[in-house]
Amino acid sequence: MAAAVVLRDKPTELARAYGNRSTDISAQALVRIIGGLRAGVDIGRFAPDIFPGTDDSTPQLGDIFTDVDAPGLNAQPTYVYRSVFVDLDTRNRRGNPSRGAHWLVSFGAWNDLSLEQFDYQRFDLEGAHFIPLAPTRHVLALHGILAFVNNRIDDRVPFYAFPSVGGSDTVRGFQEFRFRDENILVLNAEYRFDVLKFLELAAFVDAGEARHHWGEIGFGGLRTSYGGGLRVKSEKTVFARLDVATGGGEGTHVYMKFGKSF
Repeated sequence: MAAAVVLRDKPTELARAYGNRSTDISAQALVRIIGGLRAGVDIGRFAPDIFPGTDDSTPQLGDIFTDVDAPGLNAQPTYVYRSVFVDLDTRNRRGNPSRGAHWLVSFGAWNDLSLEQFDYQRFDLEGAHFIPLAPTRHVLALHGILAFVNNRIDDRVPFYAFPSVGGSDTVRGFQEFRFRDENILVLNAEYRFDVLKFLELAAFVDAGEARHHWGEIGFGGLRTSYGGGLRVKSEKTVFARLDVATGGGEGTHVYMKFGKSF
């Protein structure tokens, strides 16, 4: 897996490439509470491996950052993790919703078994609302993500555990993983219109930010972009989408993906 990272939300820094392989063995217990409300727990063992990236056009992460700036760059531990989550889903169709909502909240703890340097916790909140407009072929889709990771005393958060902003699932006017830090906020709004039974057009606005300190998260420094998209779908699911975004000050970005945006 290839990725890129900018730490501490430095707009003047070029993204740095790195490779990432991992082994993740986990077990999940899930219980349905009532209707679309579910809760569960994940328990697993996670072993990451970081190595130089394969994109020659992007400088390597180690060219500018050290293990001090990018914790976990020099050595990666083996983790045991535990997380709990609550999932509320009232969408009329999971793959192509036109009404309802989907909320997911989770909290997990990762314990470093081998190096005893990288114990951390992570919290994630993600929600989406789908509002049908008249006529029914028009839908307003709203989406948000709030996430943070935090290290235990005398430990550090590995850089690859940071949530990210940028790319096809967050702020589409920036490249994948463009900004990455311990705290992120992402907001998306899409107007969706079925021009044909199997073809949908979309106009969207995205906003987001990545910050080192939780108190810096807010609406004043959001990075924004806008664009349009084309989706191929059936009544129940979106098979593929093409999104074109700009407005972030870093050119135009085109994403072709399988499945819905959110």
